[in-house]
Amino acid sequence: MADIIKISSKVNIYKFLPIKILYRNRSLIYSMALREFSSRHKNMFVGILWIIIQPVAMAILFSIIMGKGVTENYGANFLSILIGWGAWQSLSRFLGDGAMVLHANIGLITKVYFKRLVVIIAKMTAILFDMALLFIPILIILALVELIWHLPTIHMFGLNFLYFIWATIWLTVLGIGLSAFFSVITIKFKDVGQVLGLLSMIWMFSSPIWTKRIDMLPEKYRFIATYNPAYSILSFFRHGILNTPLIAPHDMYIQIIITVVVFFVGLFVFNLLERSVVEEI
Repeated sequence: MADIIKISSKVNIYKFLPIKILYRNRSLIYSMALREFSSRHKNMFVGILWIIIQPVAMAILFSIIMGKGVTENYGANFLSILIGWGAWQSLSRFLGDGAMVLHANIGLITKVYFKRLVVIIAKMTAILFDMALLFIPILIILALVELIWHLPTIHMFGLNFLYFIWATIWLTVLGIGLSAFFSVITIKFKDVGQVLGLLSMIWMFSSPIWTKRIDMLPEKYRFIATYNPAYSILSFFRHGILNTPLIAPHDMYIQIIITVVVFFVGLFVFNLLERSVVEEI
């Protein structure tokens, strides 16, 4: 009995990591993500083209509102806004859609037992599918433009592109943590779901989605950017393509720590409340 208590009292940090779940349930995750992706764009007039149309339309709108022409400096301002909005759209869906993922799959998770974290990872994968369909055509076009015209504002090749990959990984890690946390909290405390839209809006306006957005904040509120992981994520996305300046290393390290904390706290809370909240659905 003493041995059993000793073993069960150990905290195994690896059980909070989704790596084993990803590998063992890779086929299920892929099929669920594909179903989520296809059902999202089913019965639409232009289908998956909305993935590209909406961010492009928003980039044009913000370019006009911010007083910048979309053709200024070879369209670098327009591209900066498009990249920022495309990445932010995925991050906001991680927060909003991820929070409701257990509710959306209530029929499945109450009838079939499997690791519920699979549902969250499948949802994240479907969102990444959308992001890929937005960015892949953009990257191909920009690569051709750089090869043919050698524009100085585009840097698609070389080590800079690794920043784009790093930003995608960072975005995914932060998204899993947020989705895991809020997916159980919104069931345990139903009023939390009512304020998520407001939180998302506040987060959006404190993030550099469009050019010089942080500079437009009152100086006494700019410290918020230091603790906003989206600041670094969007900065890395833009640097990987347009070679725009990165944020200060000190701010980046703080935001990495915040992301790691969000990731592990989200998974910890999810594992802690998973069974009880499923019974409450």
